[in-house]
Amino acid sequence: MFRIALTLDESLGRLDNSVLSEQSLMELLVQNMHEKNHFCDAGGDFHPIEQWNGVHFNVHGSVESIDWQNKFPRGGSMDFQWIPLNALTVNVSTNKLTGSVELSLLPEGIISFFAYNNSLSGSLDLTSLPKSLRDLHLDNNNLSGALDLTGLPPCFESLNLSNNRFHDEVDLRALPASMKAMYISSNRLSGTVRIDRIGDDINRIDLSGNAIQSLQSTDGRPFQHERISI
Repeated sequence: MFRIALTLDESLGRLDNSVLSEQSLMELLVQNMHEKNHFCDAGGDFHPIEQWNGVHFNVHGSVESIDWQNKFPRGGSMDFQWIPLNALTVNVSTNKLTGSVELSLLPEGIISFFAYNNSLSGSLDLTSLPKSLRDLHLDNNNLSGALDLTGLPPCFESLNLSNNRFHDEVDLRALPASMKAMYISSNRLSGTVRIDRIGDDINRIDLSGNAIQSLQSTDGRPFQHERISI
């Protein structure tokens, strides 16, 4: 067991995890998982994170990626603000995770975050994503609320929020030029989707399985495209 003095960064309104070691951060990340004993010795003390399965390091010895897909069949919750600051990719999918997802607290340099096939709930603020984020997959959860897609990061490429409970209309007029795929099928979206064009790199926008009535451009004209399904 451990005790850590946590520092509040008042300018950000969040706890300052830059003062904590990566060992402490990783221990905090899994503290509410039912099977955190995967990372502990017989006495209940955590092994050094260099010995943790699914944790990979860069040439400087910092945590670079976490791959815990289907690692915790008994579930639990994770406070994602404790992901080490240098982590680039995180996959915690298929773990029966509960709780909410505060996307603004992900590491500033993260590239990919996958937490699909869980039981995560609450709303998402997609306007406060780390500017480096390219891939966000949170499909097959219990997430809800309205979706604001007007402030995605400039380098963003793929979004999968299918099979959740998002509702209301969506506006696709400000998608980044880098966007390649968007899946928000099988939710509770409705009304009219606002869209003027899609980028040359987009392979697929899947809006099927909702109650969407039409696609419409800013000037009120109907919008159609073979790579968009409703």
